[in-house]
Amino acid sequence: MHQLRQAGYRIAPLRALMPELRRARRSEDVASALAAREAGIATRSRALLDGAVALSAVLTMVEASADTADFGRNDREDQHP
Repeated sequence: MHQLRQAGYRIAPLRALMPELRRARRSEDVASALAAREAGIATRSRALLDGAVALSAVLTMVEASADTADFGRNDREDQHP
């Protein structure tokens, strides 16, 4: 339990996982339960990373658009003292 907590597992998921591990009679069952949990974490982590990439692209476009708008405004201000 201590190692799982150090690895970043939260209490609620561990509460759900522990009964499954207790019911497992063979090491293969335990390994399977842990592998399924790891696969779920990997899937969610990948989705978070994909979302971060998409958000970064949107923010980059917004910043570029704002920079372009500021550039045009500065040109007009320079022409009319």
